[in-house]
Formats: sequence, C-alpha cells, structure tokens
Amino acid sequence: MSFGEGTHPEAALALGYSFFLLLVALGIEIVARFSHRHVRQSKTAGFRFDSEARAWRCPRGNFLWLYQIDEQSRLVRYRAEGRHCNRCDIKHTCTDSDTGRELTHTFEDWAESEMGRFHRGFCLMLIVLAGFVLAVALGRHWHGRIEPAALAATLLLVVLASLRVWSRLREPGSGVPPHFAVGPGSGQAFRIIQNPSGRRP
Repeated sequence: MSFGEGTHPEAALALGYSFFLLLVALGIEIVARFSHRHVRQSKTAGFRFDSEARAWRCPRGNFLWLYQIDEQSRLVRYRAEGRHCNRCDIKHTCTDSDTGRELTHTFEDWAESEMGRFHRGFCLMLIVLAGFVLAVALGRHWHGRIEPAALAATLLLVVLASLRVWSRLREPGSGVPPHFAVGPGSGQAFRIIQNPSGRRP
C-alpha cells in the first residue's frame, strides 16, 4: 500500500508524529522562557537598575543597595535605606517594613533555574520519544523507496537536537557575575556586601 508519492502511511504517520513532538518541545521551551522573563520583570516592576551605581532605583529615585548574596539559592538582595522609605509618600503601596524596601533578584538565567532544568528535561524526554518512534519506523520500512531516507534524515535531526538539549542540561551554573563577586569567602551561604561605590543617594 502506498501513500503520497510512494510513502507508506505508517512511515508518514511516524514522521508527522515525530515532528509534532519536536514542535511541542520547542513550544514548551519558548513559553517557559517567556514566563521566566515575565516573572523576573514583574518582581522589579517600577524599579530601574543603575549599572553605574550597581544598584536599583525606586520610583521615587532612591537607591536600593546590594547588601546580600545567597550563592546557594543564586539570589541577590538589595535594600533601600529605612530613613528614605519611612518618609516616602508611597510607602504604604511599596513596603510595610521600617528598615527599607527589599528587592530580591536572581542572577541566573532561565536555563540555569530549577524550572528551566525541569522544562529542559521534559523537552528531552519528548525528543527521545520522537527518536524512538523514528527508529522503530526505520526498522520496519528499511527496504522502502522513500521511507529510509526521510526517516534517517529526521532521526539524525532528532539525535542532534537531543545532544544539544542534553549538553545544555548538564551545563553548570555560571556562578556569581563579576560585578557581584566579593573575592574568596568563608564558605557561608550568605555573604554580606556593603555598597561597593561607597555613595549614598
């Protein structure tokens, strides 16, 4: 039985299903990246990072200085001075703390985050499943006219994609960015850092 220029329906179905799995894996990664970026931006909404001062500016122009790095959780924490926050006219909409508004920011990208690794692992599972389907179809239709070339080419694409995802999944974290580095530490999870520039708003 032939279908579509001599292609067996079973081989065509395997190709279609494999491409569908690849598209689903790609869609999951795109959506997950967008979601991660949206969450990061929502946590700092209304604040602007000043690269020269290496600090965040609140909507009223006051600085939130870097004061803590948690290397284990890959988080950096910034805090405004309480004296500024306590006399701010929008404090009631910003913070209820008398020690100053705190802003927590992650210095890892999507691929390094736990959620990113979970989605990458799930994508890898889908790609491996696509490869399994193609391998079975290739074994069943090895002597066809068109099927072996189409199935083998798609299987090669799947193998390359799986190797790419696997290598990304195994990549270690990039560590603390250079402008956050504080030199050799004591091995503690938290490192306290004073304002590196010594300036105050």
